[in-house]
Amino acid sequence: MFAHLDMNPPAVPFRLRERPDSLRPFASVASREPPVGLERHTCDMRGAASCLLAMALAAGACTSSPVPGSSPSSSAASAASLPSESAVRDGRFITPVALDRGILTVEPAPAETTPGLFTQQQAENRIWASPTVAGSRSGAVMGFGLVSVNGRLAGDTVLRSLQGGPRPEHIPAWVGFAWGGITNCPDILTGASNAMPPPSSGYEAVVIPTDAPVSAFTYSARTSICGEPPTGPRVAMARYVVSVPWRSEGKMTNGRVTISYTPPVCGTEESMQTGGDASGYTISVFYSLWIHPLPVPPCPSPWLHTETLRVPSGPNPIAEVVLLHGKTGITRQIQLSPGPAGASG
Repeated sequence: MFAHLDMNPPAVPFRLRERPDSLRPFASVASREPPVGLERHTCDMRGAASCLLAMALAAGACTSSPVPGSSPSSSAASAASLPSESAVRDGRFITPVALDRGILTVEPAPAETTPGLFTQQQAENRIWASPTVAGSRSGAVMGFGLVSVNGRLAGDTVLRSLQGGPRPEHIPAWVGFAWGGITNCPDILTGASNAMPPPSSGYEAVVIPTDAPVSAFTYSARTSICGEPPTGPRVAMARYVVSVPWRSEGKMTNGRVTISYTPPVCGTEESMQTGGDASGYTISVFYSLWIHPLPVPPCPSPWLHTETLRVPSGPNPIAEVVLLHGKTGITRQIQLSPGPAGASG
């Protein structure tokens, strides 16, 4: 069953069906409401029972800190800085950037190295539709470069299952970074400290390889939230959110209407947005998909789903309510806070 979000638009467009202790809303860049609070306490291990690649993630998608004594293997790591908008020009990284002191690095690609598989627009659409970068952010940047994962990272099994071999090293890829997420911290926190947060705290990355047999993956930097002990870094399979078409099955009866829709192949974690009033009621149905899984998982053929919704009738219960269809297709999840910073690519 769906978890319905009955509210007046703009509404949070995507809510994962998770365990009660880790339920978290996603925010939409289309909303012009104040930034939505973003919490990053959970791991990216939600659903996906229909796809065999979830079994690979089970080996360790929730990673811990780097193994003590590890050191970056890339010579560019020492010269790299945190991602910023000035690091990208004309859709390509022009200076090295790194997270977690060089565990994840992106270096400029030679001029003769060109992206394959995904165009810049295709990659950008999927990166900013990823749940990993969802919510209000103060900055974001995307570009093409050479990606490496250096040093020893707890959860190496995940990286090897993503790539089917050694960890990624200088692979051509589109990479999107987001930072500056907003977290609502309580006044009193047990175990909170005044220690400095990790250097990449709050940074997220979505990596889409273009010319290498490597699955798209996300990287969440080692992060401290509200002064609590840091967690991460962690990696997971990369996903993006889509809105699927639906149709009404008959007229509204007793304030309810039934809709039907067919999920996309390998689609998981369905949810729904509803909102409006008696003059018009908008319905959107959301699924998430792997961005670029390798190998491609064998997924069962989708079947027709039906769902009955309660629709507000207003002061005249017999008046017909106009049902409106939300925008379909790839659904942007990142929301940039007002200011000079913004997504670029």
